[in-house]
Amino acid sequence: MNNLQELNIYEFFENPRILCNEDYTYKNFSFEGIKLYDYIDLIPNELIEDTRLEKLPENISHSYLKDGKTYYVLNNLEKEYELTDRIKSVKENGGRLFSKSGIGYGINNGKVVEIILLEYKLNFFNDVNKNNISEIFGKFDAENEDYDYQHGALMNTLYKYLSRKLEIELDEWDNKVKLIKIGEELK
Repeated sequence: MNNLQELNIYEFFENPRILCNEDYTYKNFSFEGIKLYDYIDLIPNELIEDTRLEKLPENISHSYLKDGKTYYVLNNLEKEYELTDRIKSVKENGGRLFSKSGIGYGINNGKVVEIILLEYKLNFFNDVNKNNISEIFGKFDAENEDYDYQHGALMNTLYKYLSRKLEIELDEWDNKVKLIKIGEELK
C-alpha cells in the first residue's frame, strides 16, 4: 500500500474503476498525482500538450486552431501562440490544461477546480451506456439532456452525481461515455 492509499487517495490510472465506487468522492482521487483543488504549481509543464480558454495577449483581434497549433492575429499579422506561453497564461489567468495522457485540468485562481477525462483518449469506460450507467456508477442525482438546436435530435445526456462532484456525459448517437468531469465546471 502506498502513502496515498493510506490517506484513501487512489491514483486514477492504477484503477480507473475507482470512480464507479459510490463510497468515494473527488477527495479520494488523484490524476497523474494531481488532486482536485491542488495548486497549479504541482502540474509539471512537461505533462501538458494543449490548452483551452487561455487569455490571449493584449490587442489580439482573434485566434484560431490550424494543424494542431493555436494562432492569433495582431495588426493583421498571424503569429503562433506557443504552447509554453499558453500554459503560462492558463496558470496565471485560468483556463484548461490538457495532458498527453488524456486528462484535462480546469484552472481558476491558481488551483485545479476541474478534472476532465477525455474518454476518446482513455477508453476506460467503453462498456458504459444508457442502459447500465446507473448499475456501474450508481444512481445519479440529475439528468440533463442536450438537444441539437437545429434539428431537435438528442445529442448528449449529462448524468450528475452531486455529492461526488462527478458528471458523466453520454454521447447518445454512439451510446457511450464521451467525457467525465470532476469538480466545478469552468465557464
